[in-house]
Amino acid sequence: MCVIIIKQKQNKIPEQTLENASIVNPHGLGVTWLDTFKTDYFKSSEYDVLNTTRPFIAHFRYATIGKVCKENTHPFPCGVNSDELFMMNGTVKGYGDKNMTDTQDIANKLGDMPRGTWKKFLAQFSAVRFVSINTKHKSFQIYNRDLFTYRDGVWYSKTNIFRDNVVAVYGTLKKGYGNYSRCLQGQSIYMGAAKTQSKYPLVIDGLPYLSPQEGVGHNVEADVFRVDDDTFAGLDIL
Repeated sequence: MCVIIIKQKQNKIPEQTLENASIVNPHGLGVTWLDTFKTDYFKSSEYDVLNTTRPFIAHFRYATIGKVCKENTHPFPCGVNSDELFMMNGTVKGYGDKNMTDTQDIANKLGDMPRGTWKKFLAQFSAVRFVSINTKHKSFQIYNRDLFTYRDGVWYSKTNIFRDNVVAVYGTLKKGYGNYSRCLQGQSIYMGAAKTQSKYPLVIDGLPYLSPQEGVGHNVEADVFRVDDDTFAGLDIL
């Protein structure tokens, strides 16, 4: 999973988006500040450091390959070339191990290659997003740019952190039930349990069905989630 965020202007990213990024990707936050090209490493929960007008490239990690530790927080130097840094959103099979991330493994290999060959080498991983940063020349490059989303002046490598819809669900969509694991698990942020303010008839013989007859029946127990647009649309289809 993971997400890369590139903010070049003096605008600010909504705090809710930053919090979502930290919840969805809880395994480390690396930030290269584009006004100094210095890099700092934080816990994902320290996302408030990005609540700033300073320009930056940030990487929130969700661990898939390599252990969870500060040393595995992106970006990584490209081998012995400490002027070149590298970060990735995605998973590349055959790289990394139980301790080292696939991203660091690739970064090490890039360090042994001529700089002009990097684009061709990384193009073979067509479903993965990459960013390289040159701290000496104070520049950066986005690879597979078409996979990024540009929103309000900011580049995002994934859109699953835009969980702007708040939805209350009942029946098999509640936590621990079948449609929760199919439609919401890993695609939502749980906000808590609730009950409907008004009473409604809830039929639970077979598939639960809530009838829109306000004032009749029960205060229905629900779970409340924040979800992105795609997940919200999927719930409507269900």
